[in-house]
Amino acid sequence: MDATLLEHIRELLDDSTSPYTVPTTTIERVAKTKRREVYYAPLYSDDDLNWYIGRNYVEVTTLADGYEGDAVTPSASDPIEGKWTFATAQSSVYLRGYVYDLLDIVAECWLIKGNFLSAYGPKYSLGDESVDDSGTKEYCIGKYWQYRTSRGGRVQRR
Repeated sequence: MDATLLEHIRELLDDSTSPYTVPTTTIERVAKTKRREVYYAPLYSDDDLNWYIGRNYVEVTTLADGYEGDAVTPSASDPIEGKWTFATAQSSVYLRGYVYDLLDIVAECWLIKGNFLSAYGPKYSLGDESVDDSGTKEYCIGKYWQYRTSRGGRVQRR
């Protein structure tokens, strides 16, 4: 996982100042369970300079000029948006790497954060107001449901 993605997760987790409530190694472990490997997927382009995968939150292992082809190096990359820009036109670009499910990572980390805070931690504060232990867990569980993505066709709750 790259530093940009980690920073984005910490921002959504409201855990961006050191010392962190949720350790980096814990976030990385959760992220490994919420990623999918992409094996030389073709990227698309509208001008042969800017290439897109159509998914966000990408970790690139290799960009190649063909399926299992030679490596190509972009002049600029934005893995959060899934976009790579090249200085010279490319006829095709393939990606090998991982695509992360950011919202599920953040949801799981909110549960972990709730457990850390209630077991070890300082009281959680919302602005200038402190929240007690049960309120901390309840708040973190609420954040979990806010970020959790649906796994089935039913998205309505009864």
